[in-house]
Amino acid sequence: MKREPSSDKFFIGRVSGKIGELKEYGGYSIFLKGFLRYFLYRFLRLKYHFHKWHLTPVEWRPYALETVRYINGLSQKENLSTIVEIGCGTGDILAGLKIKKRIGVDIEDEVIRLAKLMHPDIVFKTGSFNDVRGEDIDVLITVNFIHGIDPKELSGYYDLLLKNNKIKYVCVDSVHSQYDCDFDRLFQNLVLKTEKVYEKGGFKSGRKILVYKIINES
Repeated sequence: MKREPSSDKFFIGRVSGKIGELKEYGGYSIFLKGFLRYFLYRFLRLKYHFHKWHLTPVEWRPYALETVRYINGLSQKENLSTIVEIGCGTGDILAGLKIKKRIGVDIEDEVIRLAKLMHPDIVFKTGSFNDVRGEDIDVLITVNFIHGIDPKELSGYYDLLLKNNKIKYVCVDSVHSQYDCDFDRLFQNLVLKTEKVYEKGGFKSGRKILVYKIINES
């Protein structure tokens, strides 16, 4: 019977791999900040019992840092006031955004409890696509969880969001996974017209950050 590696060996191997990717993460200061956050979340998980996926700090997810960088730049140009993130997890992406009103939504109640503790200046609630209604949203963020959803079902969710809210931009990420979604095609078939305004690749698993502008002609 093959013996599984110990958790300590797994952790050491994981950290060694991260150190080897410092250029991608932006240097030692960012990496070390993530290292401290990782240990903090490991400790807090003993109390809040959230899924282990959320242990990965935002500093170790270059696509998340790029999402923050782009939206903050967009805000400087257009003076954005409201951001909503579905699948917000611990809320670290929202915490990095210099925007007044930030709302995080996640189906995992345990991680929402943690997010409220970590970022008391952000509004968090348990829910999903169906629970975002009546909002005037400058940017809707849906990254890192949509890859397990069939594109036809996902298209319906975005249509529902557009019907129930006023949205200017939608930020998604594309990655090689069970459903390798063609977002250009998906967004062309929504109830409102869209235009892709930003694309950034070069991340692991072929991941790309994509931003679409909603064109409301009514």
